[in-house]
Amino acid sequence: MRRVVAAALAAASLTGCSQVEAAKPAASRPVKEARPQEKLTLEEVREKTRALFRRADANGDNVVLEAELKPLRRHEKRELRVLDVEHDHRLTFTEAEFMTEMRYRRRDTNGDGVLTGRELDWDADGRPARRLMVDTF
Repeated sequence: MRRVVAAALAAASLTGCSQVEAAKPAASRPVKEARPQEKLTLEEVREKTRALFRRADANGDNVVLEAELKPLRRHEKRELRVLDVEHDHRLTFTEAEFMTEMRYRRRDTNGDGVLTGRELDWDADGRPARRLMVDTF
C-alpha cells in the first residue's frame, strides 16, 4: 500500500498536481466542456469520408482492400476498418457512405442535422465519443 501511495505522490509531483488534486476521485474532477464554436454538418462529414476513401482506393475500383490501407495514417486506417460493416476486409464506397451517415445520425441527438457542442464530445449513451471521421469525423 505504501508503494502505491508513494508512486501516486511521485506522479502527482511530476505532473505539477498537488497531493489533494491527485487524491480526488475521478468523478469529482471537472468534465471537459463542450466545444460550442465548432459545428459539423452531415455533408461536411460525407465529404471527409469521400476524400479519405479516394485517397485509400489506390486503383480506383471503389473498393478499399486491407493492402491499400498501408500508406495511410494509423487513425485513418482505424476509421476505414470501423466503416467495414461486413468485416470482410473489403470496404466498398457504399458501405463507407452508409456507415458514415448512420454514425452521424446517432451522434445528432437533437435531430437538427448539425453536430455542435456536446454532440461532438459525447455519444448518444453519454460516453466520451470516439472521433467519427478523419480528424476524425
